[in-house]
Amino acid sequence: MNTLFKTLLVALMLTLASASAGTAKEAEFYLVGGTSSHGDYDGTRMGFGFGTQKTTDSHIYYGANTNMYMDSADSTSDSASSYSGSINLKLGMEYNRIAVYGLVTIMATMSENYDAYGFGGGAGIEWQAFDHFAIAAEYKAVSMTQLDLDEDYTDSDMLVYLKYLY
Repeated sequence: MNTLFKTLLVALMLTLASASAGTAKEAEFYLVGGTSSHGDYDGTRMGFGFGTQKTTDSHIYYGANTNMYMDSADSTSDSASSYSGSINLKLGMEYNRIAVYGLVTIMATMSENYDAYGFGGGAGIEWQAFDHFAIAAEYKAVSMTQLDLDEDYTDSDMLVYLKYLY
């Protein structure tokens, strides 16, 4: 599992390097929060991330970002808290500061009870409210494979992002 988190860390560094090198129109730092559920687990997911995005002259919107989360189980679940990271690639359309996009994602999770990784997808919408501030909402479903157990599950997330664009 440590290899997956090292890969996510390298992806984060590459995302930041490309943003600082001026290869993208917008770089972003953001805070993210929402809900996460799978099986008997329901909880809150909070975190932060970095990314880059661009809109072409023909209104095609694309981007990549890296998220790091802390997951807290709610009071009705016996699951332990965990840490997760994901890399997301986005592609869609943008018009009048509103982008609608699909995304593909790779995710890794570490907790006291298990480690897991997975691939999935979802959709999102982003509104650039001001020149340097945006709000986004995403739904993601990731098919996760547990490394220590012979049990797979689908991680379903509904997330809200507060973004600072620079």
